[in-house]
Amino acid sequence: MRELVEHTEGINRLMARYGVKFGIYRGGEFHEQLFPFDAIPRVITRQEFEYLEKGLVQRVDALNLFLNDIYGQKKIIKDGVIPEEFVFTSSGYLPQCEGIIPPKNIYSHISGIDLVLGKDGHWYILEDNLRIPSGASYPMIAREICRRVSPSTFGNNSVEDNRNYAAMFRETLEWVNTGGIPVIMTPGRYNAAYCEKLSIPNIYISNRQFVQSYLFGEDNPDSVFSNMKRAYDNAIVLWDELSTAVLSYVQLALDTFEACRKTTAPLLELQQVIDYLLAFWGGADDYVEQEDCRNILKCGKYVERLDLCIRLGYHTKDLEKEYRKLCNRIEKTGLIYHAESLGRLGDIILREENPEFHYREALGCLGSLFA
Repeated sequence: MRELVEHTEGINRLMARYGVKFGIYRGGEFHEQLFPFDAIPRVITRQEFEYLEKGLVQRVDALNLFLNDIYGQKKIIKDGVIPEEFVFTSSGYLPQCEGIIPPKNIYSHISGIDLVLGKDGHWYILEDNLRIPSGASYPMIAREICRRVSPSTFGNNSVEDNRNYAAMFRETLEWVNTGGIPVIMTPGRYNAAYCEKLSIPNIYISNRQFVQSYLFGEDNPDSVFSNMKRAYDNAIVLWDELSTAVLSYVQLALDTFEACRKTTAPLLELQQVIDYLLAFWGGADDYVEQEDCRNILKCGKYVERLDLCIRLGYHTKDLEKEYRKLCNRIEKTGLIYHAESLGRLGDIILREENPEFHYREALGCLGSLFA
């Protein structure tokens, strides 16, 4: 427990890096602020939680039944329990959902029920979040960081493990699945934390603008489209080494990606882009005869992959895997590189107890490998 108190400042820095924020409206404007970390936990006994759980399950069931009735027979209105103007004038009411019954009658697949403990020792419901509940991410990332900083806190105390949340969520989605692949829709990719991680300016103010500018923006130097064009220009320089067959996959990917801009639902086309890029790497293995060229290509690939993994906070095991791939390949390129930078990068990933605290230094080491 002492380690948590001693590392409170560092934990808060990590929380900021991972974008652990919440939004509030002040003066009619939306503002984001960091979610503060308190090293002293609120202890809830198993017996107390089991009592709370029964009430929360009952409440979520009631909320789903309420939504089913509101968009269906509306008995609660006809019986005079709730005035109709209370429902139909609500900003949360969606006329488009009238008559729509989702699988298993589940309208809220994940419910964020805010609880507060009163001075009288009783728990109270502050509010119900059913539309876009994001609260689960806070305890998950906070617990993960705390576990890394102070493993003894969890080893010496009987603390309920929350790492199975994703599996439980998937089980819920599979339970209502009527065929196909469960998909989670989220606007999180255009928020400030994502831009900060990738070291790009946060110019996106809406989901639509993010899709158009970050994915397809020709005038946006940080867009995926702009990066793909640069990759194609680089590939043209290596035409003789790569061969026409390998280059054709990059051209196909670029053409397909450009065509995606003209569709309103580009998901399938984007999958085709990914397939072409994967085919490029397979073709590089088959058609590029010069071994030094193959090694340089893959070395660059592993540098970029490791850079992205560090920025997005991948697990240490994933970082170790990418680092070892890079080390194995960089020795085969024959290129001059800074061994000190590679060595320090290895120290951070393989030996540091909490490599997250050194992620900026790790990115600096990657950036100076061939500088």
